[in-house]
Amino acid sequence: MTRPGLALLAAACLVAGCLHREHAPPPETAIPVHGRIITEDSGAPGASPTADPTFGYSATTPMSGKCAFSDCLKNGWTASVADGDAVTRCSFGDCTRSGWATEHPDGTRSETRCNFGKCFQDGWVTTHDDGSTLEVRCEFGDCLKDGWTAVSSSGEAARTRCSFQDCDRQGWTTTAGPKTIECRCSFSDCRKNGAECREQ
Repeated sequence: MTRPGLALLAAACLVAGCLHREHAPPPETAIPVHGRIITEDSGAPGASPTADPTFGYSATTPMSGKCAFSDCLKNGWTASVADGDAVTRCSFGDCTRSGWATEHPDGTRSETRCNFGKCFQDGWVTTHDDGSTLEVRCEFGDCLKDGWTAVSSSGEAARTRCSFQDCDRQGWTTTAGPKTIECRCSFSDCRKNGAECREQ
C-alpha cells in the first residue's frame, strides 16, 4: 500500500473512532472507572446520605417523630421524611445509654452509638451504610437543655438549640446551612409523644 493510501486509511479510522465515541454524561453524575464512564443516580440506595447534612440527620434525631408505644427513648420513633417514613428502634431498649438504629425509606440503615454510654451528656455518633458518620456533641454537657452540634464526616455542620432550654417539653430548632428545621413536642412531652418537625 502506498503512503497516501496509508494516510487515508489512518484518517478514516480516526474519524470512525470519533464517530463511535460515547459522549460523557454531565460531570456531577459521571465517574470514570477503568477508562469507562459510569453514571450514578444520587437517589439510588447506597448513595451518600450525608450529601445534604439534613438527610438522615433529622430522622435520627432523638424523639423527632411519633414515639413507639408512648416512649421514644425506650422503644424508638417513626419520623416522616421527604421519601417516606424512617423507623428508629432503641438498642437494648435504652436509647439514652445504648443508642439506636434507623431504617431509612430508601433502604439504607444508620447505627447510632452513645459516647461513654451517655448520649444526652456526651453526645453520640451515627454511622450510615456508606461509612459516612455524623458526630454529635452536647452543649455544656446537657443536650436536652442546651442543645448540640453535629458535624458530618464530609464537614457539613448542623446546630440544634432547645426551645426555652427544654428539648424534652418544648422542642428544638436545627439549623444546617440555609435550612432550618423546627421541632415542637406533641402535647408538651417529646419523650412520650415525640415531636412534629417541619422545615422552615
